[in-house]
Amino acid sequence: MRVQHVTVIEFGEKYRDEYTNIEGVATAVMFTLHTERAKLEYTINSEFKETWFDSDRLVPSPSANHQVGLGGYT
Repeated sequence: MRVQHVTVIEFGEKYRDEYTNIEGVATAVMFTLHTERAKLEYTINSEFKETWFDSDRLVPSPSANHQVGLGGYT
């Protein structure tokens, strides 16, 4: 059986997790049997972080004017 997955997450756009208020840039999406997850990359106290979140918890960030560069995200 073939399953086709579609996502509304746009790579390179900023999203905010509704439960933790973590805000970051979407860099990957993965599908499991029951859910879709998106990886957000962000910095906290000048330390680079990346975390997977269930996509249904993510909302587009109101501060979506970000710049992507070789040194990370600002």
